[in-house]
Amino acid sequence: VGIGILFMFIALILQGAVQLIPGIYYILKYGVTDGVNILAKLELSDIIIYSFFIGGTAAIFQEGLKFISVDTRPKELAIWIGLGFSIVDIIILYGEAVPTIIKGVYALIIVEVALNTISSLLFHPGTAMLLKYGQLVSKKILYFVIAFLLHFIIDSGVVLTDSIILGK
Repeated sequence: VGIGILFMFIALILQGAVQLIPGIYYILKYGVTDGVNILAKLELSDIIIYSFFIGGTAAIFQEGLKFISVDTRPKELAIWIGLGFSIVDIIILYGEAVPTIIKGVYALIIVEVALNTISSLLFHPGTAMLLKYGQLVSKKILYFVIAFLLHFIIDSGVVLTDSIILGK
């Protein structure tokens, strides 16, 4: 579990840094106020591109680091490494959701948190085992692409849904 926690933290740091690049670009090009306003408008006007960017960076870093973390470990540890990824994912999810819920109970957010918790507990251990299986049958790249696409589709969909429903 500890290896998964460590590698998920590394993945999130790298992911977060890359996801800041568009914001830094617009702030440097247009100044703070205009840059932030332009970026906010782009997130809403190009919601599909924004969702794909966020989902893609999450998929490449999280599945990439998960791939590396299960590579040299025994196959029995893959599920536990994936659980470490889930634990970090769930902690961050609750950290983001609790302040909103405290302000006023929003049924939609509570349902979203519950569904994300369940999906994370199934997804990360599942893809860790999938990646390890791909390594065992000498089809590392194929199974990495499958894990990447699954993660990309799920995260892009979540970002798109959040952006539409919650107006983020």
